[in-house]
Amino acid sequence: MGADNYNQDVSQVFRGHVFHVAGSTGLEDAKESLVAIPNGQVLVNEAGRITACGPRDDAAIPAGASIVEAPFVLPGLIDTHVHFPQLYAMDRYGGGQLLEWLDRCIFPAEARLADPAYGAVAAADFTDALARAGTTCALVFGSQFPVAQEALFHALSARGLRAIVGRTSMVLGPEALTTSIAENLRQCRDEIDRWHPAPDDLEESLLRAALIPRFALSFDQDGLRAFGELWEEMRERNVHFSTHLSENARPGDGEVAQVLATFGVEAYLDVYASFLSERSVFAHAVHCTDAEYTRLAAAGCGIAHCPTSQLFLGSGTMPMRRVRDHGVRMGLGTDWGAGDDDSIAQVANASAKVHGGADHPTSLHPAELLHLATLGGARVLRLDHRIGNLDAGKDADLVLVDPGRHPPLARRLSRIGAETTDDASVLFALLMGMGRDTIARTVVRGRTVYEADTR
Repeated sequence: MGADNYNQDVSQVFRGHVFHVAGSTGLEDAKESLVAIPNGQVLVNEAGRITACGPRDDAAIPAGASIVEAPFVLPGLIDTHVHFPQLYAMDRYGGGQLLEWLDRCIFPAEARLADPAYGAVAAADFTDALARAGTTCALVFGSQFPVAQEALFHALSARGLRAIVGRTSMVLGPEALTTSIAENLRQCRDEIDRWHPAPDDLEESLLRAALIPRFALSFDQDGLRAFGELWEEMRERNVHFSTHLSENARPGDGEVAQVLATFGVEAYLDVYASFLSERSVFAHAVHCTDAEYTRLAAAGCGIAHCPTSQLFLGSGTMPMRRVRDHGVRMGLGTDWGAGDDDSIAQVANASAKVHGGADHPTSLHPAELLHLATLGGARVLRLDHRIGNLDAGKDADLVLVDPGRHPPLARRLSRIGAETTDDASVLFALLMGMGRDTIARTVVRGRTVYEADTR
């Protein structure tokens, strides 16, 4: 690869063992699209765009370009489902399954964000945690309180992270977290007007807004219908939509059973019929029927797969093979605080183990795990034309990984490297051991948003 292949306005070069899933491929073709460059480099221009990704070539680098070395260079990790108000509610003991856990552990934690000082601290800690985990883009279920939402948007903007954020709307539930449907709609509209970019600014904006009803049981039929009417209006502004779907199927009184009984529908997805679109992301979708997966795929919806959360709450295992065969877009979500790890890499780790041991085992190739953690998430969020891999022309959203920050992982990778040159083996070991402590640098559109302390 020669110098003529690069734009001469290159300002930064990130060097290391490069891995990414190239192109616009779906999960089913990730293996064939895996790019592995043991001695590679990613060139980034002044605008924060990738101009090229390929083997190391000193002749291609213009004078004055900044060179950053790291053992591994990957696309930024993408979290398609995370709860801001649950930041401090991770690993709570004694909650039980989903509905009891919400009542005992989560609703009280979320109510604390009514305090402006508490919300400001939480917003700063939340954005810091995302950046430290190598997460460059997240779909965030926000707070019910406008003051906490303002703090969150400001913190994300100051940090320079990419995010899609919406207040977690509730009409039914604990008094501290609920408002009338009219007030819910007003607050949603105000937040969108304030933070969602105008059409001409949409492509370059790092922050976007979403409509997020918590889940069906947070609304009555009239409230959900009114929310659907607001969504029809906001779709024209390219606002996103997200909610929970078919997470807990405990017989008799679990989430799915209560939704079917409350709304008088045959399938949970029927409740959300007016919300199906290419910018709609449904978290979990563990217990859907084949017909529901078919509807999700046909509408272009995405699923946020959250295996660590499903393990923690005993919600069951999403049928990976069926979802993949139906062609539903899929990314990964940490789902703090039911998810007990803020690292998308560790969610990929859980995916490999959960689905390998499921009733109908699905062995995920390392390229498929990387796809779920990066390009798959970008496709779910309809941002894959800008982020998700290291193709030329994409925004330079990167994570630099240093296994030396976790010596056991460094030793494993060294031994693997001495025994084989198989790219899949190296990538698998990296993803299995990669976590928050191995992140050396997180980069969004060419700007460093987190850099680990040097040792």
